[in-house]
Amino acid sequence: MEPEISVAHQRRLFIKAYEAYGGRIPFEHEYTGAIDALARFLAGLGQAHKDSSPGVVDVHWTSVYADIVMSDAVNAFVTELDGVYLIGITDGVVTRVFDQISAMLTDHGLSPDDRNRLNSTLWMFALLFALGHECAHITEGHLARYRTLNGSRCLAEAVDVERLAGTLNSYMEEAEADGVGVVSLAMGLGSVFQDDLEELVRATDVPTAIGLVHAAVGAMVTTLAASTPTALDHRGAYPHPLVRFVFTGQLLRQLLTVVITTAMKVPVTPLDDKRAFVVGIRALHRTEPALMAILDSRIDSVRKQVQELMDATAASVLSWLNRVDLTGLTSRS
Repeated sequence: MEPEISVAHQRRLFIKAYEAYGGRIPFEHEYTGAIDALARFLAGLGQAHKDSSPGVVDVHWTSVYADIVMSDAVNAFVTELDGVYLIGITDGVVTRVFDQISAMLTDHGLSPDDRNRLNSTLWMFALLFALGHECAHITEGHLARYRTLNGSRCLAEAVDVERLAGTLNSYMEEAEADGVGVVSLAMGLGSVFQDDLEELVRATDVPTAIGLVHAAVGAMVTTLAASTPTALDHRGAYPHPLVRFVFTGQLLRQLLTVVITTAMKVPVTPLDDKRAFVVGIRALHRTEPALMAILDSRIDSVRKQVQELMDATAASVLSWLNRVDLTGLTSRS
């Protein structure tokens, strides 16, 4: 058994790896603790299941560290240094997503206290999705492939899009990472973060809760997409943010239906699913009206691309679902 690497050593490596991007924020904040807690949860998932599928990396999860990069830029990174995988999310992403979720909650008749509390909850859910996304770049071999092609550089979400344009692997790898990010989030909501999901349902209702979780993921996707523009019909380095929003929502609603009906013993009807989709769209429309306007005029193109992504990412999503049996979750009531 390999010795566990100390957090202090991991932090020093993180500072070294991301020094050129701003380094680590030089103070402790509540969201640094949240990042650490979420990373530890994902480490538990990784340790729970060893996947021998071709191309999947056997990660020693005690050697994964996540933290905040001190930069107002919109970016997220993953790299490896001295045997430690290092995930960095910029302060610019953290604050923008928090503010975007705050704007989404103004239409739901919540008290100021409930709105502040749920803002933090949904923000944490968005971070869990983002960390799951970055973990997929490790476990599914994306980082290893990138480093083989580009030397020892880190893999960043905001990259030279023109250089990667037309690279189908990058396009599908981003979709694959989105799928794993959604699965990671659903696993969290069905286990250690179930109390937070239940609080969200109590403060609103089932379809509103599911829709707001989807909107929180959408806030993360669209925030990162601001630095990686893609035309709807252009298969560049990344799927279009609207396609990513609908794709993640379709998968998330399926998984949360299982979580809520099995773990919380609350039924979710087909009408609830449709209402949740509408809630998610309306919430994101508050902060991304121009983007969401495309959905009305280009819905057929969006649906076609979403189905392509669902088909292409099915294997990796199922692999991660095998780590925790969502249908085996038990109610704590």
